[in-house]
Amino acid sequence: MKFTIIRQYVFLLMASNVVQIMCTSLYGNETDRLSLLEFKKAISLDPQQALMSWNDSTYFCSWEGVLCRVKTPHRVISLNLTNQGLVGQISPLLGNLAFLKFLFLDTNSFTGEIPLSLGHLHHLRTIYLSNNTLEGAIPDFTNCSRLKVLCLNGNHLVGQLNNNFPPKLQVLTLAYNNLTGTIPSSFANITGLRKLDFTANNIKGNIPNEFSNFLMMEILLLGGNMLTGRFPQAILNLSTLTNLHLSFNHLSGELPSNFLYSLPNLQVLALDYNFFQGHIPSSLGNDSNIRVLDISSNNFTVVVPTLCVVGTSDSVAGKM
Repeated sequence: MKFTIIRQYVFLLMASNVVQIMCTSLYGNETDRLSLLEFKKAISLDPQQALMSWNDSTYFCSWEGVLCRVKTPHRVISLNLTNQGLVGQISPLLGNLAFLKFLFLDTNSFTGEIPLSLGHLHHLRTIYLSNNTLEGAIPDFTNCSRLKVLCLNGNHLVGQLNNNFPPKLQVLTLAYNNLTGTIPSSFANITGLRKLDFTANNIKGNIPNEFSNFLMMEILLLGGNMLTGRFPQAILNLSTLTNLHLSFNHLSGELPSNFLYSLPNLQVLALDYNFFQGHIPSSLGNDSNIRVLDISSNNFTVVVPTLCVVGTSDSVAGKM
């Protein structure tokens, strides 16, 4: 009799596990749930209790910051924990979220390296890891063939600047890190780039001539580095450009006399703190669409055209 009761109990336990597995396969994915729980384990401080709902009493697709696709089996397609004050490391098991499209972990206090596993998520379209204290090198994202937006600015990333990015990328921001080396000419293979931001790194060398391939570029921010050479002729091919920042570099020589005629949509131009010389181009006059101009702290000859701009520092001509 006692053996029969025990056998029935074991059978019921097994049956309940089967039902749980069936429910998981029909409505959700156990791999996704466990991956999220491993992410939670890597968090050492959660001051806003953003992960309070992340427990077995709540379906994982209802956890804060988690969004799953509608059709079954439910898979995680978005993880958004922006500005939650989270402290810890990013678990490499996020790489098991095979259907993830959007990852927003910016403005927290994540440390350690960016998991290499993120570079294997083929459905990723947007990654925001900005404004943390992440270290190490940038992983290879070339296999993220659908990735359009990658924002890693405001971290402590190091290493040579390499083209580890997919060809369909449209926005790449790596500003305020500790990246070194030169700008690879192969960056120009990412022909659909609309915004490129390398501000405040330690990048040297010339701006590649191949940048002329960026026919959709709107915002180009390269200030605060150690770039050398003359004003890059390749930029004159970027007729869609609206914002150009080359401040605080070691660029020299004269500006092309008619360069603004080649950039009819340019509204913000910052060339301050370089070594440009010669006359200030007459194309900087009232006929241009420039709204914000800073060419201060160069070696221009004092021939100031008539200007109608705002946002200049010191003076329009700067330190002559």
